[in-house]
Amino acid sequence: MFKSFIEATPLTDWWVGWPKDDMRSGGSNPGDISMVETYAGEWKNDKRSGYGVCERTDGIKFEGEWFNNKKNGYGVTTFHDGSVEEGQI
Repeated sequence: MFKSFIEATPLTDWWVGWPKDDMRSGGSNPGDISMVETYAGEWKNDKRSGYGVCERTDGIKFEGEWFNNKKNGYGVTTFHDGSVEEGQI
């Protein structure tokens, strides 16, 4: 099932999304308080799994396959300077 939502992960743990089975649709990955990450894609068992696009406010974007909340399989990473890495992860 494809779901689209915003996941924001600054130092505090908050999210915007659609709950499923009393579990939140977003995950937590505490880090730099100024960093915000958005994700639109597929989920399984409350984790990123399947195809999805993740964009961060530092200009890095990953578009590709996820499994168990980690990049897995084929994907394309675009960096803030415009350079691109593509292939299997």
